[in-house]
Amino acid sequence: MYAILGLACLAFVVVCAVHAVKTGRAHYWLWIILFFSIPGCLVYFFVEMLPDLRRNPAAKRIGSDLVTVVDPGRNLRRLQDQLEIADTVSNRQALARYYVQAGQPDEAIELYQGCLQGVFKDDPALTLELSYALFLRGSYEEAKEHLDRLVEAELGTLAPERDLLYARTLEQLGDVDGSLVAYEAIVRKSSGEETNCRYANLLEEAGQTDKAREIYHEIVKRAKRSPGYYRRAQKPWINAARQALDRLRGSP
Repeated sequence: MYAILGLACLAFVVVCAVHAVKTGRAHYWLWIILFFSIPGCLVYFFVEMLPDLRRNPAAKRIGSDLVTVVDPGRNLRRLQDQLEIADTVSNRQALARYYVQAGQPDEAIELYQGCLQGVFKDDPALTLELSYALFLRGSYEEAKEHLDRLVEAELGTLAPERDLLYARTLEQLGDVDGSLVAYEAIVRKSSGEETNCRYANLLEEAGQTDKAREIYHEIVKRAKRSPGYYRRAQKPWINAARQALDRLRGSP
């Protein structure tokens, strides 16, 4: 029993020390962890690690993911039951979002079309979500038709999502020039690296490798200056930028 407890304490110290080193925390934290052992680790956990975990979307999903592994159909059944009990727009929307995340856009489209009736006929948020489902299905022309109707709509915090989806839709339709213009209009306003990386990728495909290389370089440089939770959230796009830079170094 004491041996197990000792190993657990040692593991806690190692985890905190590795976290402090890998995330570039101030050097004094490492001394606190190693010198004060468990009390130092507890202080470090609550002051440094816990705020990171609260900001990290992946950490927030751990509990939900564990439930999904044990019972994969649980969330679907719950959402279907809610819709059967009360056929409301919010319940339809919740189930449609589940289908989008599950990669079943056809089911989502049917639900969104059912939502866009009556007073919700021109609802901007629902129209945007329908556009995304259509995009996932490959119905790019239809997605663009809905997005065109949202150009003048007041979307608030959803506006960046609309603009990025519009740029991606034009790209899929083969309108490279239109897509580049759309990306350029939003790239400096984006809060993450997806828009930047997609813009650079399209520039590269269009033969503008110098400009693409500059954007990839900025993504990597910004990642080095950013906190750990941001790097983790943007990891796929940061890695894509690094890979692109490696690829461009070997190109003529």
